[in-house]
Amino acid sequence: MDFGLISSAVSSLVAAKDIGAAMIGVRDGNLVAGTIAQMNEQILKAQEALLTHSLQMSELQQRHFETLEKLRAMEKLVADRGRYALSELEPGSFAYRSLVPERTSDGDHAAPEPAHYVCQPCFDKDLKVVLQRENTYGKITLRCTACRTDYPTGERVPYV
Repeated sequence: MDFGLISSAVSSLVAAKDIGAAMIGVRDGNLVAGTIAQMNEQILKAQEALLTHSLQMSELQQRHFETLEKLRAMEKLVADRGRYALSELEPGSFAYRSLVPERTSDGDHAAPEPAHYVCQPCFDKDLKVVLQRENTYGKITLRCTACRTDYPTGERVPYV
């Protein structure tokens, strides 16, 4: 916000008031016309300064709005990322595990979202892909459907 513009507008209005007061004392028609012209000039200067100030204020409000939108998006991203922790499935195999409990505190109702794993490289690129359980040659793996990465879990299919 440019306080110089506000100060300029105020001083222009004060000058217009002073000219108006001087005009009251002037009785000659030609002098009144010159005084009115000076007064109009000062009023136009004040209007210009106020318009410039208004445009700057509008720009600042727009930037403020955009910044708030970015802040909300970042807060949502931080909250979403806070629901996961990097977990080691077996030595050298990492994925993000949800921190959502399977049961609520009263123990009677299921949580709104089941426990699950998401692909670590995809999640780091802001893409949340839930890993799908697969049986690969008797070994249980978790597969990312986006990047096709298989995560060994160390589990084996029991022989029947």
